[in-house]
Amino acid sequence: MTTLELIWWCVAGPILFWWVLLAFGSAMQARKFAKLFEREPRQAFAEFRPPAAIIVPCKGADPQLADNLAAILRQNYPAPYRLVLVAQSPDDPAVPIIESAIAAAANDPAAAPAELLISGDAPPNQGQKVHNQLIALRHLGLDQLAKPETQVEAKQSAASDTPTTNNAPLTPDTALVFADSDAVPGPDWLANLIGPLKQQDKTAVTTGYRWLVPPPPHAAAEPLPGGEAAGIAQPHARPPHDPHPKITAIASVMNSSVLSFAGTGKFNFAWGGSMAMLARTAVEGDLLGMFDGALCDDYQVTRMARKINKRVYFVHRCIVASPDAWSYPGLRDFAYRQYMLTRKYFPGLYLLALAMLWAYPVGYAIVLASPLLIYVDAIGGLPGILAGVSLVAVWCFDEIRHRHRLIAMSHALAAEVGERMKPVQKTDRSATLVWMTLHAYLATRPLFSNVMTWRGITYRLHGPQRCERTTP
Repeated sequence: MTTLELIWWCVAGPILFWWVLLAFGSAMQARKFAKLFEREPRQAFAEFRPPAAIIVPCKGADPQLADNLAAILRQNYPAPYRLVLVAQSPDDPAVPIIESAIAAAANDPAAAPAELLISGDAPPNQGQKVHNQLIALRHLGLDQLAKPETQVEAKQSAASDTPTTNNAPLTPDTALVFADSDAVPGPDWLANLIGPLKQQDKTAVTTGYRWLVPPPPHAAAEPLPGGEAAGIAQPHARPPHDPHPKITAIASVMNSSVLSFAGTGKFNFAWGGSMAMLARTAVEGDLLGMFDGALCDDYQVTRMARKINKRVYFVHRCIVASPDAWSYPGLRDFAYRQYMLTRKYFPGLYLLALAMLWAYPVGYAIVLASPLLIYVDAIGGLPGILAGVSLVAVWCFDEIRHRHRLIAMSHALAAEVGERMKPVQKTDRSATLVWMTLHAYLATRPLFSNVMTWRGITYRLHGPQRCERTTP
């Protein structure tokens, strides 16, 4: 056995095995994800409708913000709910839009009540978004509910015959809902998100997720057709770079590759754009303490759920189709932020993600190199045969994965969005090596820095609850 052949069996062989195993796992996970859409809604979930408070931190005037606020203020939800919007400053461009939406809701009997809070600048060791959420939670009274004597009073109040109003005090059974200003689903979003909290003995948090789709023509100037009815968020501003259709397709495929792993039980992660919990769970998990010094809200909510040994429940009916056109700098910076947060909040998951992402380009490189090594008689024929078999197996599993993603896409996205997804489908099927290699490269960049910029503010992230703001 030659030295190169020994190296092949000790290094290349295990990598090829890992590559095939991951391709098989991805195919089976995509199949499991597609089957989520075959489930009928549970009657118990449909009957669970506690009072709710929705918290939406805002920064900047996202395009179609007014439409998003109108949609969230007019949910098909039979129980009382209220909307708390939080901006950093009265000078924020979002404030006039928010005030107009609140005024319109006040004159609409079908709309929920809403209010605007001005949070001020976050402390230098905390993210602005998390700071805004803390201001809203304290405004609602979560800090008071955490006190034992307040909990007793709340239970007594809930047991009384006093009618509940939209502005009722926070009780342990109130649902706390978190949403982003640029990603609001359709009219049944609130009901679908809160229903599974019925299983409060094992469910801490419910969550949806985004599905990036190419925007329709002239999306920046016109509302998305049927957006509210289809559960489609309006596009939001990207960095000042020209978007490119191929980069937009790659961004969507990369996003869907992550989305396909949703619904995996105890391995689910909350998404800050759409998540809910009961107030009693927030008290039990010390949500206020978990947010102290944090930059990222959803990862901290996930950590809270695991701390109290309960699950994050993925609600497939709360998938948000988010139209967006991407440039390479925009995708690069977005991926950097996401993987930087993953590295700091869940380092084990980050390393696993790197091992999974790099398996494809490295495996493909081994397949290409094997015939050359056989030709120069550096390795025997058996390694080359195994490399070829691995390539065929991965291709077959990729086809299975692709077909089940198409099934899931047909259920999750509206028909007009499905037409715009054709370039995405082509990229997913025929350019796997390209987007997987780019995905792996972008995920690796956060290894070399702990500085990130989010909504115009630069932070240095030292740990889950150790962030430092370096710019105003």
